Amino acid sequence: MSLDRRAIARRRSPPGRARHEPVAVLLAAGASRRLGFNKALLSDRGAPLVVGRIRALKAAGLRDIRVVVGRDWLRVARTVRRAGARPVRNPDWRAGMAGSLAKGLGDTPPGTRCLIAAVDQYRLRAEDYRRIVARTDAAGLRASAAASPGGAGVPVMLPARWRAPLLRARPDPDHGARRLLRARARAVNVSALPRARDDLDRPTDLRPGRHRVPRDAHDPHNRHS
Repeated sequence: MSLDRRAIARRRSPPGRARHEPVAVLLAAGASRRLGFNKALLSDRGAPLVVGRIRALKAAGLRDIRVVVGRDWLRVARTVRRAGARPVRNPDWRAGMAGSLAKGLGDTPPGTRCLIAAVDQYRLRAEDYRRIVARTDAAGLRASAAASPGGAGVPVMLPARWRAPLLRARPDPDHGARRLLRARARAVNVSALPRARDDLDRPTDLRPGRHRVPRDAHDPHNRHS
């Protein structure tokens, strides 16, 4: 194909098609009320949980990773930067996941496909993230998500054209994009990811020998920064 034809093809590309490489948006701003401390800083096999997720996303080929931080944001942001990712602060982290999702998506360039991931899905591996990314279609019409009891859940790969509707919508405060995924269920490729079922919401979810609570986790000075 000549250079002129390539230029014409680029100009004719559908407006919703991604013009950038995929961006990962890692949600790590939650209050962790039921757990009792900031799960992003929980030690998972010797490293902060948020670092383990960043490493897995990088191993999956996602070079641009935005981490939404809220509770203990200064400490988490420092950890995120050291791991080679970009922190995005959500001052309204107490309001729920929807605000964090909006902050993360709003920090990505228009026309970008976004992989939304949760910091507490500690068992997910690089191949799990790669599978979700691979199941989005080249035309940018379909999303790809892990199967969950409610239908589609995280991790989820959102086409570029879904970004604007999500930013305009008023999603469920505690479930982020789930309402949009339900409304567009026929346009979502759902994959069974057994490791996505395990997350960290309560102290009983912690696994002895793998997880260790940071010594200053219950320090009142670290709770609402």
